[in-house]
Amino acid sequence: MFCELHNEDNIGEDIENGNVYVILENNKIIGTGSIKENHITRVYVLPEFQGKGFGTFIMKKLEEKIVKQYDMAELDASLPACKLYYNLGYKTIDHGILECAGGVILVYEIMEKKLQ
Repeated sequence: MFCELHNEDNIGEDIENGNVYVILENNKIIGTGSIKENHITRVYVLPEFQGKGFGTFIMKKLEEKIVKQYDMAELDASLPACKLYYNLGYKTIDHGILECAGGVILVYEIMEKKLQ
C-alpha cells in the first residue's frame, strides 16, 4: 500500500501539478513535503538531518500555502511522526487501520489543525 501510494507515477504527477516542495542543503535535497488541496503528505527529512528543525520548517511552509485557500490542514501521520505534528498543534481526530498485503496491518493517526 505504501509503495503504491508513493510510487514514481504518483510522485511525478504531484510534481507536475506543483504540489511537491523540497528543502535543499548545499544543493542536496534533504527533505520534502507535498500538499493536495488542504491535505499534507510525504513529509520526510533524511535521517541525518532529523531533529534539527527541518521538518518543522517544511510543515510551516506547507501550512502557509494551504491557509491561502483553506482554514484547516489535514494529514495522515505515522506513529513515529505524531509527536512532531502534535507539537505543531495538530490533533488526532481518528485512527486509520489498513490491512496490507501479507496480512500486514498499517496503523496511523488522522490529524488536523485549524490554520489562522
